[in-house]
Amino acid sequence: MNKKVLFLCAAALIAHAALVKTYAFPEKRVAVLEFSANNIADSYAKALRNKIEIALYKKELHVLERKNISRVLFELGRDRVCRDDGCAVSQGKMVAADYVVVGDVTCAGRYLVTVKIVDVVTGMIIFADSASMDEKEGVLDASQKLADRLAVSLGKKINKDEPRGTGGAESGVKASARVRGFVEINGGYLLPVAFLGTKAGRGYNVSATGGAVVDNCFIGLKTGFFRLHKKDSHVYATIVPVMAQFKYIFNINNFLISPFLGCGVSYNHINETGKKVFEPLVNPGISVGYLFGSHVSLNAHAGYYCIIERARGIQFLDFGIGVGCLF
Repeated sequence: MNKKVLFLCAAALIAHAALVKTYAFPEKRVAVLEFSANNIADSYAKALRNKIEIALYKKELHVLERKNISRVLFELGRDRVCRDDGCAVSQGKMVAADYVVVGDVTCAGRYLVTVKIVDVVTGMIIFADSASMDEKEGVLDASQKLADRLAVSLGKKINKDEPRGTGGAESGVKASARVRGFVEINGGYLLPVAFLGTKAGRGYNVSATGGAVVDNCFIGLKTGFFRLHKKDSHVYATIVPVMAQFKYIFNINNFLISPFLGCGVSYNHINETGKKVFEPLVNPGISVGYLFGSHVSLNAHAGYYCIIERARGIQFLDFGIGVGCLF
């Protein structure tokens, strides 16, 4: 029986990792499309685009790779240069971007450089700026200033709408992943069920979790101190788990919803018999909470524990609260 259960646990972990990879919600992604040149060499439009892309990278925004944007649009038979907002929104959806940056360089007596950011979801322009000059030599200087202002504006917009430290799925276009450390302390109430419910009446636990958040996926270790009491209030068992934990974090306007799955071993000391043994342990569950700023979170959780024995599963539920820190 142990081999079968362990096989099922391993399969569940693999499936969980696959789901996280496939359905992770990314951070806001930015696509800088090809700029147009009117009555002036294309090299000026390319220089403007490159300056904007570099400025966005310096702000640590998730800028989609140029070659991947071009590949996706080429495969779909679309022109890489957009001349209206509708085209920008359409191409942004094709490459799974949240924002697109478009612009042009025009010579019509004077030289005019324009740039704007379009929100792919709403179709609204959230930033627009331009600069004009009499001499061609001023185009590159103006392009740099516009690029810096655009990057600052978009950085403020994204940081206001979505705290950093979550995201990173790819949808045809690659975005760089960000890794951050995470620690969490929880306390909870234990409720024995099934066979264990006939032996113990209640319990409590304190647990600590630490690891790394890669995009929206947390991978780390969890341990703690669990104590179960008999119905006459005497101690029934002491449990110390050590588990690998996988968690996926949905961040919706600072509200966190995090399904998780733990798998490992537990040290069990049964006071009634004096038995001390290590046994496999699985722990699925979910937590909900709120993120204050971009570092501290408060949460409530509900979990299920199953200690796998040869004859049966020792089961109990866990309800509690905790505090986490992202750094």
